[in-house]
Amino acid sequence: FFFSSRRRHTRSSLVSWARRCVQETGVHGIPAPSNVLTWQTADCFDFSILLCSLLIGNGYDAFVVYGKAPREITTRDESMLPCPVIELPKQPEDDQEEIKPLEKESNNTIPLEELKMKPEEPKASSFEEGLRKKMEEEQKTRERIEREITDDEPEYEKADPQKDKRFHCWVLIKRGKRDIKENFFIEATTGRKYAIKDSPYTTIDCIFNHRNFWINMQPALPIEKVGIDEFDIKEDSEKEWEYVMIPSVHKKLRELPDNSGDVEIIEEDETRDDILDMPTPWSPKLYLKKDSPEDLYYSAQKTIFFLKSKLDIFAPYSQKEDGLVARVTIYRDYKRQIIQEIRSMFDHRADKLILRIRYPYEFKTIEEYAPGKKVGAEEESHLKRLVEIDGRLRQLYYYPHRNKDGLIYREEQIYRKT
Repeated sequence: FFFSSRRRHTRSSLVSWARRCVQETGVHGIPAPSNVLTWQTADCFDFSILLCSLLIGNGYDAFVVYGKAPREITTRDESMLPCPVIELPKQPEDDQEEIKPLEKESNNTIPLEELKMKPEEPKASSFEEGLRKKMEEEQKTRERIEREITDDEPEYEKADPQKDKRFHCWVLIKRGKRDIKENFFIEATTGRKYAIKDSPYTTIDCIFNHRNFWINMQPALPIEKVGIDEFDIKEDSEKEWEYVMIPSVHKKLRELPDNSGDVEIIEEDETRDDILDMPTPWSPKLYLKKDSPEDLYYSAQKTIFFLKSKLDIFAPYSQKEDGLVARVTIYRDYKRQIIQEIRSMFDHRADKLILRIRYPYEFKTIEEYAPGKKVGAEEESHLKRLVEIDGRLRQLYYYPHRNKDGLIYREEQIYRKT
């Protein structure tokens, strides 16, 4: 378990990177983590060992866990889970308040239009009017039935014949290092974080990392009843865990005679034939290649299906025309046939566009811009948000540091004077 990098990475960045750059495959063996980075294909064991190596190299107390899990975990099926990137970051309250145009001051004068006599409305038959309304309601009902999906419900899944028999591998991070307050699991294939008591996994068979290999002596116990804090300590009162590797060199601390409080390490070598040493790591140091963006994603893009949503991820600079890095499509139904909303996220654009939200059935588009949008060689538009309804309305919000005319809001109504 080696890792080399110029800077320390956080847990979330390592999990996200490992999830993006490696594609999941079936179990065919356990290769070295460096080979996994080169092949960019892995199973749950390769995923977990690679992620654990990266976490240990960045100072986390990480372990690889081997046990049993349900079908949706082993098959990486997230179709019934919410998309983790649907919720947008909340903006400050000042930014959320819409700026309304100033209303004209009212006076007591009566406009001439109100003084004119209104023409008498033509008389119509009440029977014909009722018949016309009835036909319109029937037409609307037919259109609504054609547009709606009446069988909108999740697909029925048969009972799993391999229930409680599916082996899986994931990662455990213990509290203590890097300001971690609680123990938790990480599903290496999806990057989701689970609390110990609320995890979807069923049982634990063994836990290991670069220091030792621990076997659960009671594998039938549910995970919430397993002593996670006791497997890597020697004083296991309930004998739930049994370690396999015994170090051949025992280290003891001895105080120095100068009363300085310092200690020195004394190594006592015990030559025993029945000691099973922990093998040295066979993998070379792991390097994250940041210089080639296309290597950060398998095939430069990835598509994941969630509950009533779909997430498309693209490698940076792979979409050279518009700088698209992610797109979230939100549907109204479980079968993902009626699109409700499309969110496109951008990066490295000259016009500073970072987000575009489209509502297809409302013909509405919302665009968000970062500060400093360039419109010329030396000019900046300071455009912050653009709300447009095709053929009806266009609202433009500007950043408050616009220093030319102080304009912060502009509304354009199509076919009307601005």
